[in-house]
Amino acid sequence: MQRVSQYEKKVDENFKFEENFLDYNTPPHFHRAIEVSYVLKKNYEVCIQNETYNVKANEILIISSRMTHSAKPQNSTKIISLILPYEYFSYFPKLQHTTIPCFILRDKNYNKEVLLPLLKLFLKQEASSNNNMKSTYDTVLLGWTNLLFGKSFSFYRLDFPIGESKELSFSEQILFFIDNNYMKHDLSLQTIADVFGYNPSYLSRTFKKYFFVSLNKYIRSVRIQKFISLYFMAPDTNILKLAMQCGFSTSSAFYRAFHEETNSSPIQFHELNKNHVNEVSILLTK
Repeated sequence: MQRVSQYEKKVDENFKFEENFLDYNTPPHFHRAIEVSYVLKKNYEVCIQNETYNVKANEILIISSRMTHSAKPQNSTKIISLILPYEYFSYFPKLQHTTIPCFILRDKNYNKEVLLPLLKLFLKQEASSNNNMKSTYDTVLLGWTNLLFGKSFSFYRLDFPIGESKELSFSEQILFFIDNNYMKHDLSLQTIADVFGYNPSYLSRTFKKYFFVSLNKYIRSVRIQKFISLYFMAPDTNILKLAMQCGFSTSSAFYRAFHEETNSSPIQFHELNKNHVNEVSILLTK
């Protein structure tokens, strides 16, 4: 069963850089941050907005803001991954709001000679970062971000069709609202529509347009993922108590939702996944 994409709110807060092999499962997720992946070795196969893309060595993938993406384990594939906070792209408003799911920069020579050295600067800065100099650190990263995208835009002449920013901004408000209120038992399409003063049909249609899932199903999935995060941190805690804390009002509703989401029981899911550190770490950042 296809899992509902999760909003990774924590990813939006800070720059994140890493160089690693893709030997772990990446469940469907999205964030407002813009993600850049430089493929160092082998091919990178990734699903974005239900379409599969294949990115080869020395090619670069840019995943646009809010686009759902996932990938299966690819043991021999090695990438440099940069996740760049949404607000840092205020100088590039078209990139912030583009409706294009992703961009693949395929000129291998240009990427290797010009863009790869810039990407490696981020990794070097991360290794030598000092929390006491955060403002200086962020200023340096912002400068390199502008340089990286300026070089990319000028060489590739990228075009950024933009969507309906009013509707998109509204949908993002709904995400934040759900993340802050998922524990309330009465949270639903109707209650959210009442809070924001929108017709429920319009709210449902707009949300599904941007996030490819019904709002009620998304709420249910958020509750399940929040439960999983808590359960992995404290597996001896009473399961139903945790479920109630995450917004489920009855045990039958929780167990039915959990099985539909994971195709297992909470105990089975924990036993199967307790050693998969990378998968669990993704869940714990939400």
